[in-house]
Amino acid sequence: MDRKRRTFIAAAAGAALLRAVPAIAQSYPARPVRMVVPYGPGTVSDMLSRLLAQRLGETWGQGVVVENVVGAGGVIGIQALAKSPPDGHTIGMISSNFAMNPAVHANLAYDSVRDFRPVLHLTFNHFAFVVNPSFPARTVAELIALAQAKPGTIDYASSGNGGSPHLAVEMFAHMAGIKLTHIPYRSNGDGVTAVLSGQVSLMATSASTLLPHIRQGKLRALAVSGNRRSALLPDVPSVAEAGVPGYDMRNWNGILTPGGVSDAIVAKLQSDITNVFKRADFEAKVHALGAEIEPLGPDDFARRINDEIALWKRVVKESGVRIG
Repeated sequence: MDRKRRTFIAAAAGAALLRAVPAIAQSYPARPVRMVVPYGPGTVSDMLSRLLAQRLGETWGQGVVVENVVGAGGVIGIQALAKSPPDGHTIGMISSNFAMNPAVHANLAYDSVRDFRPVLHLTFNHFAFVVNPSFPARTVAELIALAQAKPGTIDYASSGNGGSPHLAVEMFAHMAGIKLTHIPYRSNGDGVTAVLSGQVSLMATSASTLLPHIRQGKLRALAVSGNRRSALLPDVPSVAEAGVPGYDMRNWNGILTPGGVSDAIVAKLQSDITNVFKRADFEAKVHALGAEIEPLGPDDFARRINDEIALWKRVVKESGVRIG
């Protein structure tokens, strides 16, 4: 067993998992389970959900139905999860957008802490900062120099206001001390198309999404967003390595339930999901999505959510991001 899988098992196992699953959860799930994904088809969140749903369905002998409930940077789907019955038959696959939403939406119809129970933090994936090959900057340092020379003249695409691709670039610009112009699109794919065509200069989104275009020379990768290089792009530096010390943005995924779900059901979900991730063939499929396994149990996952809510509120306030 390799180190990552040993780490996953150790992180997910808590006192609740060392005991026999309480009798109240022995019959769970009693019917098909709905897995809400607040993001569109083809995203890392969506593809990871479908892999996990298939394996959980095999484990439980019950169907696990992935439902993409999209809109407002994930708010619509997360709201639907919050309002679902707290019986464990609706769970959600969330991403970093969950922690960003309190910073960019003033009047959410749910409380990001009280209305949910974290189950497991599962994976993270790097964003890649890319430009059209015709763009004159070949490095992050050159991009910053161009932006400093002509503030606001370099534009960047995103999948919409307040989403991860938007805030990833805004945090970069703020930390680098430059001004860029945001061009929101209706979807991630539309934003990528705009950079490919040269309509927009820059974009940051999941490295796995951009990899085919990078390999074909249709996009130039300047940096990746995490605190270290990505296995997908080992020759591409991190943003911090390339000239913006301290920059670290990793788009993560994890499982939540509505608030009020019993300890017994949360423990069973932990146990069963952990057993899926223990399988080497499943780990290989996760890596094929460009994701890296990063396990955190409920308490650590809750701390990450709280820490990132505070981080993104600070980024939005200090950078003066306009969402509307």
